[in-house]
Amino acid sequence: MKKPWPSKTSESEAALVKDFIDSALLFDPLAQISLIESPQSAAGFPDTCACLDGQMVAIEFKYCESLPKVRPSQVRWFKDNVKAKGRSWMMVQFAKHGFVLVPGEFIAELVQKKSRDLWFNRAELFSFDTTLSQRQWREFILALTVPF
Repeated sequence: MKKPWPSKTSESEAALVKDFIDSALLFDPLAQISLIESPQSAAGFPDTCACLDGQMVAIEFKYCESLPKVRPSQVRWFKDNVKAKGRSWMMVQFAKHGFVLVPGEFIAELVQKKSRDLWFNRAELFSFDTTLSQRQWREFILALTVPF
């Protein structure tokens, strides 16, 4: 039995992560998704590790009013992951401005420059909608597995 589509706006990072998991499993019932919230994980490791369509990706989720709060350890983790040719992303929901899905290679620059417009400019995908439709979630999830 299919789950109903989430129709409300995510209003926290936890709700955004839940919407992602529900959406990913709806599109790919074989998806493997692990939430990483442990003091034993590497400093700065993203919230979620997912195997989607045979591709392993790490995804950090942020919910914010203006600019996401990214810790220095997270910036370092993304830099190291890019050097190792890993697949990492940050998905940000700007409360009143929409969503962005940004490849890990841009995180250090975006944190340093402090411009919401630049987050939208560097995004692989973005939406100015404050709620993502089923089609938009599918596009965001598919983008995670497209080769860089």
